[in-house]
Amino acid sequence: MVTVLQFRELGQIEPVEGNLILPAWIRFCQRTQIRLRLILAVFATWKNAAMEFAPSWVKTNPKRFKRVIDASGDELWSLSAHCKANLMPTKRLSLRFVTLKSVDTTEHTVIAIQIENEPGIVGSDRDYSPEGEAAFNNRCFDVDIGYTKIRRRKIIRTVAKCRQKPPAPGLRFLAGRGMPAI
Repeated sequence: MVTVLQFRELGQIEPVEGNLILPAWIRFCQRTQIRLRLILAVFATWKNAAMEFAPSWVKTNPKRFKRVIDASGDELWSLSAHCKANLMPTKRLSLRFVTLKSVDTTEHTVIAIQIENEPGIVGSDRDYSPEGEAAFNNRCFDVDIGYTKIRRRKIIRTVAKCRQKPPAPGLRFLAGRGMPAI
């Protein structure tokens, strides 16, 4: 039995919106003479904080699939995590993978699936779009900060206790000579 790790961009799986071409891979693996197992890794809407692997129909429609806006008001080459439309291509793909089980019932060709989404922002500290501003100004952050302030003393005591304990034998080696051990 041979296992194949197949990397694909979301744009290769869904070149036209709503037209997922995933089952062709499974049929290919099922028709071969040797028993293949397939691990699918899909670079989805976000990868390395950019939209390089997003389908062209996402990249060419910035009004629908909104970009991150930096502090000066410029669009960045990154999709905004605050735009619900940006989540839909990956969500649709995830739902399609769930239905794979009904297609792949006898051979169990697909043994693992990983959708790679690494949202982030390069070129700005945060998203300054109206949706990003609304999320940033949301009161839930105050609750988190308040909780952290309440827990601060306990956190400081715990860290201090950890620093007083002698390190495990391997930690000094891993940290290097002359490096402080925590």
